[in-house]
Amino acid sequence: MRSSESLREARSRNSRIFTAKQFGKVSTWNVRTSFQCGRMGQVLRQMNEYKLDILGFSEVRWTGQGRFTSEQVTILYSEREEHHYQGVGVMLNIEATKALVGWKPVNERIITARLCTKHAKLTIVQVYAPIESASDGEKDLFL
Repeated sequence: MRSSESLREARSRNSRIFTAKQFGKVSTWNVRTSFQCGRMGQVLRQMNEYKLDILGFSEVRWTGQGRFTSEQVTILYSEREEHHYQGVGVMLNIEATKALVGWKPVNERIITARLCTKHAKLTIVQVYAPIESASDGEKDLFL
């Protein structure tokens, strides 16, 4: 919601995602890396092929955090500042982007996106937890 608009105005511009008649498709993938040439295009094609509204993805391996639009999909991501390691992201199609109220990059392993749908507010949380073979220190830091 923009600071100058009322809640009623924000609701009126909301998408038709997650209504009683329209089910949204949400998925999560470990893309292994988005830091290779052509990998993001591949993920975008698969998102369109499966007709996903929201896609959470892990092992982004970009640096920093941000938001951008590519091929009518909004991409939110959170990653370490200095290394291409770990990272999470959320992709939103056009309808989900209309419902986006805000997002928060918590750290390189957690990102949230807040959507205002017709009937309720919805929070999407994408998490990339350490694997079983990770060190105990890394697992403790995650908790």
